Amino acid sequence: MVPKIKFPFRSLIVFFTLFVPITLKSQSDSTKVEFLDGINGRSRYLINCKPEFDVLRNGILYNGVDSIESTIEIENQVYVLIWHIIYQNGIKIRLIKRYKANDRLNSDQHFTRFGINGNRQSFYPTGEIYDMSYWENGVIKSPALSFEKDGSLRSVSYYDGDFDKRVLYTTYYKSGKLKFEARHLTKNEDGPFDEIDYFENGQIKMLHRSNQGRQTYFEYHEDGKLAFMGDFVNNFLCPTGKHVTYFKNGNKRSEKYYLETLDQSKTNIKTGTWKFYNEKGKIIEKQEYSK
Repeated sequence: MVPKIKFPFRSLIVFFTLFVPITLKSQSDSTKVEFLDGINGRSRYLINCKPEFDVLRNGILYNGVDSIESTIEIENQVYVLIWHIIYQNGIKIRLIKRYKANDRLNSDQHFTRFGINGNRQSFYPTGEIYDMSYWENGVIKSPALSFEKDGSLRSVSYYDGDFDKRVLYTTYYKSGKLKFEARHLTKNEDGPFDEIDYFENGQIKMLHRSNQGRQTYFEYHEDGKLAFMGDFVNNFLCPTGKHVTYFKNGNKRSEKYYLETLDQSKTNIKTGTWKFYNEKGKIIEKQEYSK
């Protein structure tokens, strides 16, 4: 059965979800190596966002710094980061990341035993701000903003307190106009959500509704005329029923049929007569499907 689609992280994924698996630096302390292997096996999200406390080394509360390496891709270029995770009395109190090539700051965030605390900012390798947000004891209190290198706004994410519960995600053209929005309809990360793409002139380009059973999806030309209409079950990978596309002049471009169903596992089965037209409305091809 096709699984329900996750809430999309399109265009720009929030900065710390971009890290590839961590490569450990060699350590002289075998106990430390064993401990780092433990955090290497966890989600990068936990290292970046979740608190750690009552951390023991050799049976006592740990005071010290763990250093590890990771790589990150920014603008199609891969960089090596050095992470320094600082512990005091068994509590992770700070996480500093620097670019290995030039020692510039990538990010610096503080923790309490409850989680991230204070301003969180990340930077491009050349020093420009990449993203920013504000936290109090593990609760995100502000929208998370990300920026282009020239300082223009790239995206805004809104959360319901917990970083797991993003309720609205928006991206923007360099002109500042809205480019895309994805809105959760519940607080459940896997629950229903709406996606809307916009042309820079403000006209809706695409409207999709996911994880909401059978829904009709719409796509438009830049002048507002309909470009596509068709039904899907839960997400755009699961077509059902009649699907029609249109040329910019309004004439039909194609007419396709999928098995009529509300069962997601039975979608994407071609059926009936598929027709394809030229811009003048003349049929130029037919395809027959037996189901």
